[in-house]
Amino acid sequence: MIRTALRIAIVSAALSGLAVSSASGQTRYRLDGSSTIEAEFCLGPCDCAPSVRTGPARGVFTLTFDHMDPLFTYYAVSDVQIIASPVDGVAVMRLVGSGTYQIGGEVAVTHRLQLALHWEENDMDFLFDSGFGVVDPAHPFPEISSRVESDLVICTQLDLNLLATPVRCPGDLTGDGEVGIQDLAILLHNFGLVEGATPDDGDMDEDGDVDLPDLAYLLAQFGAQCP
Repeated sequence: MIRTALRIAIVSAALSGLAVSSASGQTRYRLDGSSTIEAEFCLGPCDCAPSVRTGPARGVFTLTFDHMDPLFTYYAVSDVQIIASPVDGVAVMRLVGSGTYQIGGEVAVTHRLQLALHWEENDMDFLFDSGFGVVDPAHPFPEISSRVESDLVICTQLDLNLLATPVRCPGDLTGDGEVGIQDLAILLHNFGLVEGATPDDGDMDEDGDVDLPDLAYLLAQFGAQCP
């Protein structure tokens, strides 16, 4: 009874403070399981032994159309949340931020991804840039396959190898093509999980838990019909 009452209170509070709207013009992306991070530590001018650690990366972001010119289409990248796990005992890295993406070209289809991400655990800010590169024919847009390299910050550099694909129906946890009460019930059943949560559990931002940001995101999609 207490848990049921808590869920009702959570939903009521979220609904009262949230303007539920459609995400028109926006596309939610999820990192493919092949995405990785490479972290290089103790680079010059630091006087210590350099080391390189690699590991898997998962996460989400939102792509929103911004504008076009004769050659390129420009998008805003927002709500970036990347959870990376370099090996060799390094703790989980949480990278959050935003950026831009552009795609087009005159001779070949090229693209460029730029990100400004904050490493929460170490309170460090990195600027990532893929530079212009030819789009991988194996992953044509709307898929995004890109390697972005950061600037050097306190002798540390991060490289992200990202393969991101659109989420067909964000918030549809049951796979029935719409975001409705059954999806909300699944999220509320798992509300409060602090680790090991998956998108199927209602972990909408893929940070490993199910909490208020996940609930707010699902409610923003509530009622959506997916093709």
